[in-house]
Amino acid sequence: MKRPNNERIKILWKKGTEAADEAVIQQVMIKAGDTVRFEKMPEWVRDLPKESQQVFQECLGKSFTVTEIDKDNLYVLNVSKLVDPMIGGFQNDIRLEDQYLKKH
Repeated sequence: MKRPNNERIKILWKKGTEAADEAVIQQVMIKAGDTVRFEKMPEWVRDLPKESQQVFQECLGKSFTVTEIDKDNLYVLNVSKLVDPMIGGFQNDIRLEDQYLKKH
């Protein structure tokens, strides 16, 4: 079954339940329009220019709307409200893999 382009599935494995050898699968689908929290800083951010690093640092721990999932399966987060006054411009976004996000 083919998944729609605007959805991804993240599978979390939990151990140590009543049946010790069983894994519980929790499916969390993040799609455009969802609110997510930027939970963990990607290591590759340290290779970005200082201004970009500051943007990511300012966004860390905050919640944003997923505006789309791009062609590279990165989640596009609308950070305009926070970032536009900080660096100028308008309609700024950041793009992250699902492992750095938590769905509300």
